[in-house]
Amino acid sequence: MDKTEELKLFLKENGVKIHEVDSKRNYWFVRTDGGNYFDAYVSGNYIGLGWNTIPFTKPDEKGCYPEDLIKDLESKGHKQPTRVLNQIKRFYKEMKKGDVVVIPSTSSLNLAFGYISDDEVYTEENITDDDIENGACPYTRRRHVNWIVNIDKARIDPHLYALFRNHQVISDGKSYASYIDRALHTLYIKDGIAHLTFTVEAKTNPKALSIPTFILGLIERTEAFAKEYEIIDDCKNIENEIDSKINVQSPGVIEFLGSPTSILLIAVISIGLFGGKIKFEHTKEKTSGEISTGGFAGSLISFLKVYNKDKNINDAKMQSCKKQLQIKNINDDEA
Repeated sequence: MDKTEELKLFLKENGVKIHEVDSKRNYWFVRTDGGNYFDAYVSGNYIGLGWNTIPFTKPDEKGCYPEDLIKDLESKGHKQPTRVLNQIKRFYKEMKKGDVVVIPSTSSLNLAFGYISDDEVYTEENITDDDIENGACPYTRRRHVNWIVNIDKARIDPHLYALFRNHQVISDGKSYASYIDRALHTLYIKDGIAHLTFTVEAKTNPKALSIPTFILGLIERTEAFAKEYEIIDDCKNIENEIDSKINVQSPGVIEFLGSPTSILLIAVISIGLFGGKIKFEHTKEKTSGEISTGGFAGSLISFLKVYNKDKNINDAKMQSCKKQLQIKNINDDEA
């Protein structure tokens, strides 16, 4: 087993999910009639589209629809019939299985994230007038969705707010992919680049050095462990293979991105410092009585014990920064 696979196995054993994200998947923001159908969509595992009586119609090669259909829709009060027909086409043909869907609750106080789980639109036949009068969603055209996570607005990256301002029922969210991926996955690999996000949940602004100290402490330990365990060449520096992005709002995120091996190493060091399913206590004989100090885990434990001696950013300081910033453990990934 090569070193990268060994890192992956260790993280998996400690409850850290590593997501392989398809760069071809699309992202869609779907409105919920002001939040009225948010709960119905989530509980029913679907999204719906209105305009029940308007048929799905393929445009011609120039993207135009039949003139008689356009005139008919205009006569029925549709001021922008082409836009309506394009939305229906998008629902039927552009949205694919595996695409990400984001829907807002009332006032966008919560966002639900999920994946389209089939390739076809289905028709819901069992909707009565009484159901609709009692608040049921009246949309008969639907797509099955596997909902993954529900996130409150306070935890959403502000870059996503612009997506909410689009008033179409279905909006293309591809340009917001990096922010959506980060909201969905703590650790993922996309286009050969790995991304690791630490979620900062502190409600107040952090002290000036808390975030830099946390980042530097992780990087220094990662580089030292990588060289000692011969995961990288002595002539290479981990810090040159890693970039970071920081959203300093409270709550916010600290994101590392770079080569998969480098980012996986940071995740491993995080587990060693802060724990995973296997709880780490740096003792001579055991690690919380759950695993022996042999193998990869043993190498990590031994390294962290030795490294901690006489270091300015010691384990206690790292724990203090994590507590002050209220950083979530990386094995708390909900997606």
